[in-house]
Amino acid sequence: MRPNVNYKKKRLFTPLEKTPTGFTAIEILISVAILAALAILTFSSFSSLSQSQILEKESLNVLSAIEKARSMTLSSEKDSVWGVRFDTDSVVIFKENYSSGDPDNITIDLNSGVTISSTNLNGGGSSVIFEKLTGETQNFGTTTLRSKINSTKNIIILSTGIAQIK
Repeated sequence: MRPNVNYKKKRLFTPLEKTPTGFTAIEILISVAILAALAILTFSSFSSLSQSQILEKESLNVLSAIEKARSMTLSSEKDSVWGVRFDTDSVVIFKENYSSGDPDNITIDLNSGVTISSTNLNGGGSSVIFEKLTGETQNFGTTTLRSKINSTKNIIILSTGIAQIK
């Protein structure tokens, strides 16, 4: 005789309960908030990178203007000495003595995101004039370019007339 044992049938697999499909409003809102935060971080990084690149480009433009004025002096272009004047939003290559209306002036406007924040030259002023034959200058010193995000680049002009970015 068999003992009276109640055997419960054990199911190996339970039927899946019907789960709701789709997303709730709170899940969608959280996802949108996360995506918005990531977009803001990405945009600010690219904006900062863009400003840094603009500052680098404008520093190279100012350096190029200095080198061009020195080169024009060394080659005695128009039988004159040449110089560079640093204004807040532009750099001007000029012949002999700076005069704002001179037709020989070459004006290089800076990007609106960059300004020349300071110019500290030997003897004061905001102009560097190069000497014939040697390309040297008595107006050596530093000019500083500043971007909207307050990054700076210094352009150092040596007494030899050679300029470099620091």
